[in-house]
Amino acid sequence: MTPVTTRSYTVTVSDANGCSNTAGKTVTVNTAPTVSANASANAVCTGNSVILTGSGAQTYQWTNAVTNGIAYTPDITRPYYVTGTDSHGCTGTASITVTVNPLPIAGAIASSNPVCAGNSVTLTGSNAQFYSWSNGISNGQAFVPSTTSTYTVTATDANGCTNTSSITVTVAPLPSANAGSSTTICSGTVVNLGGNPTAASGTPPYTYLWDPSVHIASTLANPDTKPTSTTSYSVNVSDSHGCSATSNVTVTVNASPVVSIVVNPAVTISPGGIMPPLFRTGS
Repeated sequence: MTPVTTRSYTVTVSDANGCSNTAGKTVTVNTAPTVSANASANAVCTGNSVILTGSGAQTYQWTNAVTNGIAYTPDITRPYYVTGTDSHGCTGTASITVTVNPLPIAGAIASSNPVCAGNSVTLTGSNAQFYSWSNGISNGQAFVPSTTSTYTVTATDANGCTNTSSITVTVAPLPSANAGSSTTICSGTVVNLGGNPTAASGTPPYTYLWDPSVHIASTLANPDTKPTSTTSYSVNVSDSHGCSATSNVTVTVNASPVVSIVVNPAVTISPGGIMPPLFRTGS
């Protein structure tokens, strides 16, 4: 018999002599507890913990090795079942599903790396919605790094899950450019340009470009030129990173004196005569 409500039951017992007696008993039917399954968060990020608790009873037993009211780190999305027992020993069950969201795969990207000293670079995060950079850097905003440094970005996705990524931005020194010292020459003189454009700064190999082109080998470090008039030259020195520097020099050209020989027209000579001294003029 399975009673559904509390009630009293009476039994009458008769023996072989026709004698009888009665006895009664009340059976109390206790209502099963209404158990609820609760979570401190219905969704967590991978690696984060959640606290599962039951309510509506006195003691609780969870599946998947969960202890009631104790923080637990779930590994996958799954349902958890709890059995609650009240003071009468009656039980009730409930369940709750905890979703485990994966962490974003954070990326850190630099617009250029290495970056030439004095130039700007832009850092951007990827694979999430929100980004926070170390060293006071703003995502997607250009800035000028002073030294080679490592920058870390914290990426947050739509679920509030976060992950980090780092990138080291190398600041490359500029090469040295030296077009030489300004000088003064006489017209027709060949002059060698360039001082020491291959100094230690910068990263070889170097590329040289003179302007205006001084001769067929205007990409030399120390080219020769023979200007016909005063000329200003500039050399742009680029290294293997594309970093560059410029230097200027002026070559002043002085005209050479003009020499001429003139015979005095008033003088005549006879055949076989001696030619008088010539008058020489110059400028």
